[in-house]
Amino acid sequence: MPGLLSLPVAAEHRAVLQELAGPAKPNAIRTTETLLSLNTGALCAANTPLDRAAVDAAKGAVARLGQGPSWSGWDFARRERTVRVFGTGCRALDAGLGGGARSGTLLEIVGPSGCGKSQLCLTAAIRAALLGEEVIFFDSTNAATGRHLGSIGLAKLKQDTELHRDAVRSAAVLGGAETAGSSMEHLVSQALLHVRIVKVFDVYALLDGIYALEAELAELAAAKPPSHGQRGRLIIVDGVAALFAPLIGTNMAAQGMMHVVAGGLQRLVGGHCRFCAGIITNSTVAGNPDCPAPQTPSDALWSLRPALGFSWSYQAVTRVALILAPSGDESGDARHGVAAVVKGFVRGDATAALPGYTISRSGFGDGPSRTPM
Repeated sequence: MPGLLSLPVAAEHRAVLQELAGPAKPNAIRTTETLLSLNTGALCAANTPLDRAAVDAAKGAVARLGQGPSWSGWDFARRERTVRVFGTGCRALDAGLGGGARSGTLLEIVGPSGCGKSQLCLTAAIRAALLGEEVIFFDSTNAATGRHLGSIGLAKLKQDTELHRDAVRSAAVLGGAETAGSSMEHLVSQALLHVRIVKVFDVYALLDGIYALEAELAELAAAKPPSHGQRGRLIIVDGVAALFAPLIGTNMAAQGMMHVVAGGLQRLVGGHCRFCAGIITNSTVAGNPDCPAPQTPSDALWSLRPALGFSWSYQAVTRVALILAPSGDESGDARHGVAAVVKGFVRGDATAALPGYTISRSGFGDGPSRTPM
């Protein structure tokens, strides 16, 4: 559970937080959640040395941790020229996204249970690692294991000659010329060294991980300024709705916590590392009331509504919806589905052919496209 004293705020606000979180106080404020849920009057009454203005300023500083970094127009233009993309494993979907998950942005994957969200994350992770990028995988679903990532990576290398060629080149750059003739198994084992899996089963553990990673990246950036040859980073949070579920409907601070988490992720992908992208997965709730009752899989796809409510819906720059095709549309252990970019700069068209995808033991991959009925 993230403590107040671990938050990256200015010295004057930290002094207030130290007073509120003093270890000798029987009613000390220990967490961000508690701070945001209490009104300023109650905090001042319980901590007489503090005045309302100082407490308000400290609470505002904590709340602003939910805001992303600010950039000038020149900064944005420079970053756009050096954008890095991280493929999902499905070419048709990547084409709709402008290449995949793009550095400096958050990509949200939404869909019902079992539609392939975790498979997409695992496939994107091992592909990025094979190409020499660093991956930080916050896993709340227990889907991410080294064995699973390795089997997907080996399958992708066998299926995709271009990925195999690029993985060999990346291994030669990172490990020296002697790795140029490495076997696929060796390439995968080396790639797994670039993947950091962090198991998180509540939102507080996720916040701890975000703050720790932010401090690590800030230290790296201070030691070595960003350059064009810098390795990219892909940050994945698989199962964000499950982390917030215990707070929804029972705690008034849940929305504040959502903004703090989203702001931390925005700072990670748009802050100290120039070539950093984020992928988050979210479940869905009952169909969009603005859409008619779905008659086909395509209708159902466009009517999906992300969980976590209206305030969360603005956090991701790009959103992709996934849905499986009707039962029976299978081949062996593979199941097929359709996807659409429902939010973003390259938004999909509800009347155009939808990118098809396949999920199997080999991960997330290409599938038959479908024309809406």
